[in-house]
Amino acid sequence: MFDPRRPLGEIERRIREVVARGPAKAPAVFSEGPRWHSLDAEKALATLGSRPTGLTWGEARSLGRRHGRNLLTKIARRNGFDIALDQVTTLPVALLAGTAVISLLTGGVFDAAIVLAVIIVNGIIGFVSETRTEQTIASLEASALPSARVLRHDGE
Repeated sequence: MFDPRRPLGEIERRIREVVARGPAKAPAVFSEGPRWHSLDAEKALATLGSRPTGLTWGEARSLGRRHGRNLLTKIARRNGFDIALDQVTTLPVALLAGTAVISLLTGGVFDAAIVLAVIIVNGIIGFVSETRTEQTIASLEASALPSARVLRHDGE
């Protein structure tokens, strides 16, 4: 916080400390857990509590009960209203709308109409683009059913 009573020397000292530390490091997104790509097969199996012959059916059922089904989470779909609302509830749109209101109040009807037209055209373009994106994602999810081959007690 800015405090005009703070001595200049204290401000300089604080700036030097921050600069000496260097830029902040971004946290690693996937820093938890083992680095699977660098483990050999035996180490990975040991870490997972498995073996080359696979789990028994009983072990697999037990793990399924304990940890839940091995399913990908579904991405929540947005409906048309939510997409349209997202197009007009942004800071740039609010600033443009404020500009249009000020233009109207000062007699600039034509200017206000142009700004509102820009807001509408931008909203339409964004709505169409995001709707198509949602449809593309849905079609990709429907066509790519994930599957994996597993070993269960020496058998596939």
